[in-house]
Amino acid sequence: MKRCITLKLFWVIGLILGLSVSVFAQAWFIPRPHPPRFPPPLLSEMPILEKETIRFSVTDQAGTVILEQFWKNPSDHTIEGKMLFPLPPGAQVTHFEMTIDDSVYSGKLYERNEARQIYEDIVRRLHDPGLLEFLNHNLFRTRLFPIPAHKTRRIQLKYQTVFPLDQGQVTIQLPLFMQKRRWLPGGKIMPVGRFVLTGTIRSKTPVKNAYSPDPDVEILQKSDHKLTVSLEKEFSAWKEKSFRLVYALQKNPVGLSLLTFRQPEKPGYFLLLISPAFEWKKQKPLPTDFVFLLDRSGSMSGEKIVQAKAALKFCLNHLKRGDRFGLVTFSSEVQMFRPELLPVKKWREKALQFLDSIDARGGTNIYGALAALKKFRQNPDRTMEVIFLTDGKPTVGITDESRILNAFKKENTENLRLFVFGVGYDVNTFLLNHLSEEGRGTVVYVEPEANLETRISSFFDKIKAPVLTHLGIDWGDQEVRDIFPKALPDLFQGSQLVVTGRYEKTGDFKIALKGDALKQRKTFVKTFRFPEEAVENDFVPIIWASRKIGYLLDQIRWHGENPELKNEIIRLSKAFGIVTPYTSYLIQEPEPAGVLQAAGQPPAPPYPQFNRTQRRFLTDFASGRQETSGVSSFYISKGIQNLKTSRHALRQMTQKIRFAAGRSFIFQDSVWVEQGIGETQPPVKVAFGSPAYFKLLEWHPGLQTVFALGQKVKFQIGNVVFEIAETGTKMWSTRESEKYRKLAR
Repeated sequence: MKRCITLKLFWVIGLILGLSVSVFAQAWFIPRPHPPRFPPPLLSEMPILEKETIRFSVTDQAGTVILEQFWKNPSDHTIEGKMLFPLPPGAQVTHFEMTIDDSVYSGKLYERNEARQIYEDIVRRLHDPGLLEFLNHNLFRTRLFPIPAHKTRRIQLKYQTVFPLDQGQVTIQLPLFMQKRRWLPGGKIMPVGRFVLTGTIRSKTPVKNAYSPDPDVEILQKSDHKLTVSLEKEFSAWKEKSFRLVYALQKNPVGLSLLTFRQPEKPGYFLLLISPAFEWKKQKPLPTDFVFLLDRSGSMSGEKIVQAKAALKFCLNHLKRGDRFGLVTFSSEVQMFRPELLPVKKWREKALQFLDSIDARGGTNIYGALAALKKFRQNPDRTMEVIFLTDGKPTVGITDESRILNAFKKENTENLRLFVFGVGYDVNTFLLNHLSEEGRGTVVYVEPEANLETRISSFFDKIKAPVLTHLGIDWGDQEVRDIFPKALPDLFQGSQLVVTGRYEKTGDFKIALKGDALKQRKTFVKTFRFPEEAVENDFVPIIWASRKIGYLLDQIRWHGENPELKNEIIRLSKAFGIVTPYTSYLIQEPEPAGVLQAAGQPPAPPYPQFNRTQRRFLTDFASGRQETSGVSSFYISKGIQNLKTSRHALRQMTQKIRFAAGRSFIFQDSVWVEQGIGETQPPVKVAFGSPAYFKLLEWHPGLQTVFALGQKVKFQIGNVVFEIAETGTKMWSTRESEKYRKLAR
């Protein structure tokens, strides 16, 4: 990481109830030596985190983090113990303040070596490896005063720190408490708490390319020097163990940021983020020509045509000075508002009146609507952005999809961009997908019940102000491959492009972004370090794999299935934990052993909870991938599009697969097994929690997340396979120590 804040809460609770040790999620419960009561406490007797709030602010290089939690004791017994807060290595903490129910308490800050002993001791006693991820972290510990039965305590931790800068990039990482659902007698589900995060970042140097791998994080750029961050969700909805945010501090009018992941002696993965300055001061948004093609066939009658007209009115009212526009409606016949591109100021009001006068009736003449585009004479120095909205397949005029597509290809120009909205299940997805691809735009599929006005208005807000067109990237001496997207879209004000791929060489390389603006070819150059080893940004390869899987599924859909493409999809799916139509069987597996659940209670529902698009995509692909319209075709196209344009890590969509330290693990026979390991000899078995166990981790600290998977893990270091198990080596001999220490290096 370039720059990092880390905060995590652990409970180490002494239950007056008994001697048995229980572990739930990332809460550690350690009973005190009181007279035993059997059976041991149920999950319903463990403290519940009802709500957690994190507020953070960063001003220049000074940061403040405030964590507030509300813990409830649902049992009939008093609970007390200690609290542990792991901190990142090298954190320059300047102030700590712990508040419990409005009273301030002190604590102790343990440096790395002392903290490591505390972590290891807890792992040994609880037989749970979750803390191993924090072995290299400093630790803050304080006493938690008793929580009376059925009462709630408010706990607040505040600390300040000075953050270092490294190559102009900042990373904020906030590991979070993980609490899953609990089942009570009778099948009742105990309420699950909520997490709320807010943050503000201010800087004298412009802030660019703010990015989080969590799709639920809302990032609002207030100006070039300020942005805000917010997030709210149930704890059970978390798919990751921490909140992450990265952003760059750059003065250039176009920000370029690079995130990498690489294991030694293997090609690396990269994520290149591209965004323009919030205030495009030296270069105003380019004047643009817009053409709106509106389907007003009979199937658009009712609320759909009302919303579509309202959406186009929004677009017309938000055109810039210097823009021109054209307006075409089509049903059985094609009607043009005017057969030319019109200046906004003079013609906007008349165009709004024209929209009021149209109604929905007749068939769908898609060929005629696209043919009308040639009536609008294009300026070679301007892009023409076409917003094409339809809810059906061609029924009037030329209806053959190949002829329509070939006619569009013939008339298409370098400066035309076609953005397609397919509304409802009757659209021809084959035709719309290929039209948008040929038009170097995008296609958006909208469910029949969705608010069309909101979707179109929101989309137009993103594309109304292009700042660079005809983008290209010069990678210089770096060798890259498998880059997605295959063709770069234009760059719009307020937008962010995410480019992902693989890299071969390590070291410092100059990367140049090129694009057109006002008849000039602009070039923006930045030197990036492509490291030999970088394992912190483990979401980067998953985004790359999601996009490649989407691309391969698209190839199968349009060109037919072949063993090479199918096998590559299966390999990527297993390697990165991304469920596809070819590996959907993985989601049928039960949750791995070791995830605590109250005895005798019903099992947790399958994870994750797929949405409608994901479910239909997975179930319908095999039988419906060759269909060009209908419900199956709609959701298959939408599912593939989501993968191809993924900006976030769709990891761990199944409980059977984990991705740790750049390695893929599959849960087999109660053991997490690394994929692709060679087992020419029996594995070296190591007893969980033994001195040999911790020594092996000390020699190879990069495997902390691997060890944290569970008590039974099989993995490879060099040419030796190790297996963590209940029984095995507890102490290394001198010869073994020398051998495995060198191996770890």
